[in-house]
Amino acid sequence: MNAHRTKSILENTLLAAHIFVIVLLLAESRLVIPAWLHVVGRLHPVLLHFPIVLLLLAVAILLFPQLLRNSEDQRYYGIYLLLWGCVLAAFTVIAGLFLSLENEGSSPMLQNHKWTGIAVFWLASLMYVLADKWERRPRLQTVLVSLVGVLVVVTGHFGASLTHGENFITAPLLKDEVTLVTLEDAEVFEHVIQPILESKCIGCHKASKQKGELRLDGVEHILKGGESGPAVVPGDVEKSLLAHHILLPLEEDGHMPPKSKPQLSEEETELIISWIASGGDFDKKVLAYEPDAPIFQLASQQFVDIPKTYTLKPASPDKVSLLNSFYRKVTPLGGGSPALSVSYFSRQNFNPKSLEELHSIGEQVVELNLNHMPVKDEDLAPMAKLPHLEKLYLNFSDLQGEGLKNLSALQQLSILSLSGSPLNEVALAPLAALKTLDELY
Repeated sequence: MNAHRTKSILENTLLAAHIFVIVLLLAESRLVIPAWLHVVGRLHPVLLHFPIVLLLLAVAILLFPQLLRNSEDQRYYGIYLLLWGCVLAAFTVIAGLFLSLENEGSSPMLQNHKWTGIAVFWLASLMYVLADKWERRPRLQTVLVSLVGVLVVVTGHFGASLTHGENFITAPLLKDEVTLVTLEDAEVFEHVIQPILESKCIGCHKASKQKGELRLDGVEHILKGGESGPAVVPGDVEKSLLAHHILLPLEEDGHMPPKSKPQLSEEETELIISWIASGGDFDKKVLAYEPDAPIFQLASQQFVDIPKTYTLKPASPDKVSLLNSFYRKVTPLGGGSPALSVSYFSRQNFNPKSLEELHSIGEQVVELNLNHMPVKDEDLAPMAKLPHLEKLYLNFSDLQGEGLKNLSALQQLSILSLSGSPLNEVALAPLAALKTLDELY
C-alpha cells in the first residue's frame, strides 16, 4: 500500500510539474519572480546531479536486463527509478528556468542547455507513460531509453560549457596543436596578451556568455567594451575597465576574475597593464618596442630562441660530403634539419669559382658566411641561384657595390652584413629590391 501511495503521489507531482513548466515557458518573457525564488533557481547546479544519476541508472537497467537476474525485478526497478528521475528532473528544470531569468542576455549555449534539459524531462516522462506498452513494442523501449541517455549526456555537456567554458568536457580530445613562436615573429597581443585572456577571462566573456555585456574574444569586442564602458583605452590604464577590475583587491566584488575562478599571476597582471600603458596595440611585434620599455622586458621573457622549421627537400649526403673541405664547411642548421649553412675560411686560398659549386645544394642553403673573403662584385652572380638564402655575411670583402644588384633575386634574404667593405656611393640603391630584408649592417 505504501509503495502504491508513493507512486501515486509521484505521478501527481509529475503531472503538476509539467503544467507548471509549460506555464513558465509561456510566461517567461513577462515573468517577475520574488527574490526567494531566485534562491531556488541558484540551487539548479545542486539539484541536477540527482536526476542525472537516477535517469542513467534507469537507462542502464532497462537497456541491459541481464544486469538483474529476475526480469520482473529489472522492469520494476527500472520504471520506479525512471519515475523518481522524472520528478527530480522536473524540480531541476523549474530551478533552471528560474535561474535563466537572471540572465539578461540569452546566449546560444544557454538556449541549447535549456531546451535539451526540457527535452530530457519531457521524453523521460513520455517513456514512463508508455511503460505499459513496452512488452508489445520492445523496439520502442530501446529507442526511447537510448535517446534519453544521449540527451542526458548532451545536456550535461552544454551545462558544463556554460559553467566551465566552451567544450569543457571534450577539451582534452580537442587540444589544438601548439605552435611555437620565435621572439622575432612574436606579436604582443596575439602571442602574449590574448593567451592570458583565453585562459583567465574569455570563459565568462565570449559569444555564448557575456557577463556585463562584455566580450573579450575579439579585438572589436574589446574596444567596444561592455555595459560600463570600454575594456581597453589604448595608452590610458585608469580609463581601461579591464585594468581597473584586475587591479581591485581580491575581496572586492568587482575584482576579476571572480574568487571562484583561477586568478591572474603577478606577471600576467603586469603584462596586461604594461601593454595598455604602452599603447594597447593589437598588431605590434614585441621587437618593435624600445628595449627599455616595460612591455618589451616582460614580453620578451615569454619566448625562447626556437630553431626555425624548414620543409626543404634534404640535400644528398654525398653532395654535402664532396663540398666539405679544409677551406669550406657545409653543416645542417640543427640536428636533422634540411637547411644548410656554408662557411668559408682562408682568404689566401679562396677561389670565386667555388661559389658556383654550391648550386648542387642551392635549394638547401639558407646561410652563407664569406667574412674576410676577397669577394668582388662580379663574384656575387652565383648568389642568384640560392633561392632560400636568408642570411649573407660579406664583412671585410672587396665589394665596391655594383655587384649587389645580383642579390635582387634573393627574395627570402632577411640579414645582410657588409661591414668593413669599401662600398661606393651607389652601393645601397640595389638593396631597395630586397623587400624581406630586416637587418642591414
